[in-house]
Amino acid sequence: MLRRLYTQLAGPSFGAIFARIAAGSALVQAAGMGLALIVGMLLARALGAHGLGIYSLGMSVVALLSVPTEFGLPTYLMREVATAHVRQDWGRLRTVVSWCTRAIFLSSIAVTVAACLCLAFAGPSIGQELTLTILAALPLVLLVALTKAREAALQGMNLQPLAQIPMLIGRPGTFLTVLALAVFGFGFALDASQAMMLHSFSMALVAAAITLLYRARISTRSSWPQDSTFDGRGAVRAALPMALTEGLRVMNGHIAIFMLGFLASPTAVGIYKVADAVCILCALPVFVLSNVVAPQIARLHVAGDVARLGSLVSYVALSMTVGSLAMAMPVVFFGIDILSLLFGPGFGDAYLPMIILCIGYAASAMMGPSLAYMNLTGREQTVTRAFAVSFLANLVLGAAAVSIAGATGAALTNVVCYLIWNGWLWREAKRQAKVDTSLLPAMQELLAWRRA
Repeated sequence: MLRRLYTQLAGPSFGAIFARIAAGSALVQAAGMGLALIVGMLLARALGAHGLGIYSLGMSVVALLSVPTEFGLPTYLMREVATAHVRQDWGRLRTVVSWCTRAIFLSSIAVTVAACLCLAFAGPSIGQELTLTILAALPLVLLVALTKAREAALQGMNLQPLAQIPMLIGRPGTFLTVLALAVFGFGFALDASQAMMLHSFSMALVAAAITLLYRARISTRSSWPQDSTFDGRGAVRAALPMALTEGLRVMNGHIAIFMLGFLASPTAVGIYKVADAVCILCALPVFVLSNVVAPQIARLHVAGDVARLGSLVSYVALSMTVGSLAMAMPVVFFGIDILSLLFGPGFGDAYLPMIILCIGYAASAMMGPSLAYMNLTGREQTVTRAFAVSFLANLVLGAAAVSIAGATGAALTNVVCYLIWNGWLWREAKRQAKVDTSLLPAMQELLAWRRA
């Protein structure tokens, strides 16, 4: 039986190829999330709840600054590279990658200069500790954007999970090494800004590594001719809905941090980040399968294979749900012990937010890879509308919930808004494309197969 399974997985069929990619990406993402959790543990113990909150606020500021820098270009780049790769249009591929790289570099410089000017005026009002932390994080604006662009290009060239290794494993792994060396090797007592400086240094190493990897993959085709028909303005117009969507997604993901920081305290931010760090592991199946299925969605859409595309996303939704529930069970039953063991005795208040977030991730998984499907089949405007509604709900509900319940209120708001945009996209996929991205078609097919 095992030999037959191995033979099937080693075959050239679409299912075998997808299974190999999924397995490789699962290993990469699991390793990356494990490393990120260890980084979070070390930061929590080194900085405490207050210091971790300041560090998290700095990271959230950088995430917002990255929205105009990336401008939706990584998603656009993966889609265009995947299309060019399927059609073997190497000139188009080279042109798109070069143009996106230049655009990201120039926008990063502009955004960083603007951020420095803002800090010069607003620094006294937000405090020296947070100001220094944000300054230390500004190099991440350019470094992360360039790394994501290279990753998207490699994914579009069907080089998963290789493309994911620098960002998912290299980034937390390098930061963990540098951080552990500073704390344990040299005995430094770090504050939030110093930890952020180490993060920026680590990210520079990762950006250099993925650039070398990308150049090595295209070195044999360095003579590709440029595509003279490429329209930069057209690329901006195509990326604009993705930029709006990404901006709303990032704001949805980080608005809880800002509300906790300004309506509660940095300590409440640290509590919430610890809860979220554990729950990210519960969402591992969702992230793994969404990243794996994204290039396949683009390819099947270009090929016009609607039947296989619908079947693929539904079975992915079923796998997401089963995986998320399996990962959530230990957290639900042993959450307090997990928090104490991993982060220390000062983070017990993270238990209830952690449970709420785990339940939310599992419920959202039932609706499948709706975001990837809508983005990669040319329905970016629908995605933007869904995130806009979710963002408005986040603002209205979040302010009240955070004021009343702190980190627990932030977790509740995050789950409600996550379900709003995911449910919206699931409904619109059914209405516009007649494709059900949820687990229901897969379950119906399995039940019919069992009865037969």
